[in-house]
Amino acid sequence: MEDVDLDKNADSNSQETADPNAAASPNPQEPADPNATPSPNPQETADPNAAASTQIEGPEIWGMKPNTFAMIIHLSALLGLFTGIGAIAPLILWLIHKDKAEFVDRHGKIAVNWLISSIIYGFVAGLLCLVIIGFVILPVIGILCIVFPILGGIKANEGKEWKYPLSINLIK
Repeated sequence: MEDVDLDKNADSNSQETADPNAAASPNPQEPADPNATPSPNPQETADPNAAASTQIEGPEIWGMKPNTFAMIIHLSALLGLFTGIGAIAPLILWLIHKDKAEFVDRHGKIAVNWLISSIIYGFVAGLLCLVIIGFVILPVIGILCIVFPILGGIKANEGKEWKYPLSINLIK
């Protein structure tokens, strides 16, 4: 078996040394075209971070690209954990800047729809506390109000659109 491998190597070595000025041909039976440009190898030219982050073109808002500003809209909902403006911050940011970039408009609508939905869900869960089940639902809604804006912000920064699950689509 080693003899066969050596013979193959000998054949390929003879082809390589036969014409040192000729361009390498992907098929050894076909002669290489010296004027042809080599096709790029997709594995060598592919940017490994290209799928992870896509910059959205558009005017800068507060010195940020639209996808970065859309991320801020999503994450501004977390301000409610520390201040009282968390409930209205995504709404204010979206209303002020919705006309500057379509990407920001779409993400603002997504964030505001979740904001309204979570208020409705919280109100219903509060009423359900009268029959005990609300005590289970309220912490779940609280966790979702933390997790969903973070996931939405990550996706917005990557240039992708992610609609919050369970969100009522009130603003279209």
